[in-house]
Amino acid sequence: MEVHEPAVWKPCHLHRTLVRLLSDRGVRFGAFEALQARMTNEMDTALGGGQASAAEASAAAVRLLRGEGARLARETTTSSCRNRSPALEVALQMAVDGWPVSEPFLSAVLHAVRHKLVQTLLTKCRIHEPQGAHSSYDGYTYHAYPYYDPRRAPRRPL
Repeated sequence: MEVHEPAVWKPCHLHRTLVRLLSDRGVRFGAFEALQARMTNEMDTALGGGQASAAEASAAAVRLLRGEGARLARETTTSSCRNRSPALEVALQMAVDGWPVSEPFLSAVLHAVRHKLVQTLLTKCRIHEPQGAHSSYDGYTYHAYPYYDPRRAPRRPL
């Protein structure tokens, strides 16, 4: 066996259908409430609320703008702007460079991202789970698959 890259955790989301399915299968509602509470606490930390230090708030802001903020920008921008919105790019660069989250522009962008996340949490029950799925897919298919071409498979060392 050849290892191309190690397995990694990839973020995922729980939505209303999954929550209903899991609750019908016996998962207690308190587990989903804990996930929602962790998500909202992370957003509050990114805004500098609570007992968060400046370094914790800055790190949480970077995580928020890189993860959920990037996804939201892709969903809400027009087709002419393929990647992120310029405001999100500037806010992310400011957070990476260590600007305080109390800076008005950075705070406004973080508040907008938080508002959109809370809105999707309320309407779609979309709960972000940063370590949601374990992925070990290496890009090759080794089983019988209709489009499998053994000539394109990686060569194994002798």
